[in-house]
Amino acid sequence: MEVRQVAGLTYFALTRCEVDFNPALDRITLLPTYYAFGCEYASRGFMLDRNDAFALIAAIEKALSVDGGPAAPPSRS
Repeated sequence: MEVRQVAGLTYFALTRCEVDFNPALDRITLLPTYYAFGCEYASRGFMLDRNDAFALIAAIEKALSVDGGPAAPPSRS
């Protein structure tokens, strides 16, 4: 069986990610929304340990920053 790479983009753009903290379980649920095929879709989300969630969020912020450093929050002025 031959495996072929799909031409073009092979990922869907993340448009929003809601964060819900459950203090009783000390867990964070991430509910991502993404854009694909001309529509916005929401997933069922996934639950992470608090430290793992903070590490993931920091990695996303770093990936989205221009210089590779931590992303600065937008100014509210």
